[in-house]
Amino acid sequence: MNKSIKIFFALIAVLSLPFAMSAQDAEKAKKTQRAPTSEVRANAKALVETAENGDVTIKRNPKAIKPDLDSAKNIPAELISLLWQIEPELDFNKLNDTLEKKAGKSNKLNVFMDATDSYLSTLGIRLKETKFSEGSVRSKLDEGLPLFLMYKTNPELDTISSRMPARKSASDMKVWAKEVLKLKVKNFHSQKNMISFALIYGYNKTTGEFLVEKTGNRFWVLGDEIKSIIHELYEVRF
Repeated sequence: MNKSIKIFFALIAVLSLPFAMSAQDAEKAKKTQRAPTSEVRANAKALVETAENGDVTIKRNPKAIKPDLDSAKNIPAELISLLWQIEPELDFNKLNDTLEKKAGKSNKLNVFMDATDSYLSTLGIRLKETKFSEGSVRSKLDEGLPLFLMYKTNPELDTISSRMPARKSASDMKVWAKEVLKLKVKNFHSQKNMISFALIYGYNKTTGEFLVEKTGNRFWVLGDEIKSIIHELYEVRF
């Protein structure tokens, strides 16, 4: 190959480089660009399904990308699950950095949650404390938005979880509604200064139950039982 041809191809390579970089930058921007709120809402609502027995539950978001857990070391697993559900491509590195800067070594839950909300607000998402009202919680779930529950740690949740086989075998939810009231836990032995995390993922209006998820396990809890153990409740807002 003579010298002039070599120079020609070298010139083409140099001239094409900016275009290649521009294409890569455009693709990167496309991946990091957040979908319009209306689209996020529609996607969330599309994950809601209603069973024949009246159970309304939220399916897992199939677009959720599991983060490197090292980049989310300061974030409770249940909160990670909630954020996956709403914003599948969330940058957990940035969220974790924000938590370290704003919450630092504070062990106060409200400081931690405020720092989380501060970062999410840059994406047009808010995570705000709300009161547990069965009607309002059902409305949120109908929108495909799980709720983040902080509750007083207690051993009675094992008792509640043990009701699941009987519930599963119930053929009529109206009958089960009467049965579950007989099994309702009335006295909880909460551990002092111990708070655990869970998500509320569904409900059954006939039975007054809510589907709670804790460390990957799902079980149905009566609204009155949640009221007995609740510490704080947070909802997603757009």
